[in-house]
Amino acid sequence: MKDRNWKKKDLTKLISRPLKHAKAPTAPNIFIKEEDLPRLSAWQASNSISIYVVHVFDQQAFAIKLDDVLSFNNELDSQIDEQNKRNLQLTRGIFKEVQAYNRVDATGASEKKVVFKVSPEASITAGDVSNVDVQAQLGVSTSKKYVAHVIFKNGELDLAKGNLLGCIEDLI
Repeated sequence: MKDRNWKKKDLTKLISRPLKHAKAPTAPNIFIKEEDLPRLSAWQASNSISIYVVHVFDQQAFAIKLDDVLSFNNELDSQIDEQNKRNLQLTRGIFKEVQAYNRVDATGASEKKVVFKVSPEASITAGDVSNVDVQAQLGVSTSKKYVAHVIFKNGELDLAKGNLLGCIEDLI
């Protein structure tokens, strides 16, 4: 996948040569909607249990602690200068962007939501995925064009091949 090995940027280089945009790499990013943060943090506080957000892909799973996203959001919101906001995202590997989502309940409609995209560089490897059955399904779009969909079925997540178990054990 493009940008799979993207690395966090060095702040001294960003200061000497500022970038105009803080764009998340095209990689197996973890997506977290901003609208979900209040409910997740309320549940975490009421149950005194740390939440890890995990995104499972066809070969690997990545995770990030919810507290890391919350602290990043607070730090990002405290920045007044736009260049500082860009630098923070590029040095941390977490990006706050607007994402368009197609709605299944309305033909051709989409809605935009603020999301956090967490790059693999800013996350931990939760484990390796294996024995996935990959199939293709052919569909017809609302504009009457053929559309291919990839379907992943079954599979196993080997947590021992990642770092998530160690993080959870540290909490106990």
